[in-house]
Amino acid sequence: MDSLAATTLQTTNVSPAAARLIDILSRYTAFPRALLAVVCERRGLDIASLELAQMPALVHPLALQMALFNDVDAGFALKRELLVALCA
Repeated sequence: MDSLAATTLQTTNVSPAAARLIDILSRYTAFPRALLAVVCERRGLDIASLELAQMPALVHPLALQMALFNDVDAGFALKRELLVALCA
């Protein structure tokens, strides 16, 4: 499967805000949708209806998950990139 097809599959049935997060997460993990789904589920959120206003609350939990399953440096880099993306 080429990268365009994989990206399309990852962002099917998700909100635009979730698709934006998946795009950023895909630079740090092979399973960006799964990571986002787990964090959203723990917060009682649905990735199909995730809104931009809910994104700031996900920055820290996503970074912690990344640090736990990947490495601490990746967690810090992800957090920095998510914060920059939210300010844009």
